[in-house]
Amino acid sequence: MLSPSKAMATADFIAWLEEQERLNAIYLSAITIHEIEKGVRLLEAKGATAKAAGIEIFLRGLIVGYDDRILPVNAEVAREGGKLEAKALSAGYNPGAADVMIAGTASAHGLTVITAT
Repeated sequence: MLSPSKAMATADFIAWLEEQERLNAIYLSAITIHEIEKGVRLLEAKGATAKAAGIEIFLRGLIVGYDDRILPVNAEVAREGGKLEAKALSAGYNPGAADVMIAGTASAHGLTVITAT
C-alpha cells in the first residue's frame, strides 16, 4: 500500500497497516487516484519515465486491489469538503482542493485520514 517512491515507514506502522489491510479496513478516495495519476503524468512530462512507470504499476495495483474500497466524490463529500476548506481558510490555512476533498471523503464516511504529509 505504500508508494514505491515513499516506502519509508516504521515497523510498528507497517504491522498496523498490514492488520488493517487484513481486515479490509483501508479505503481510498477517488481523489487519491487522481493525485497519483497526476503525479505519474507530471513525471512523464519531466522525462522521468522509469519512475513514472513504477508508480503507474503501483497505481494499477491500488485500483485493482481496492476496487470496491475506492470511495467516490458525491454531493455529500463535496459539501463536507467545502465545510472543511472554509474552516481551514478562516483559520489562515490553504490546504488545497485535493486535500480537503480527501478529508471530506473520510469525514463523510466516518473514517480517519492517514498520510505522511
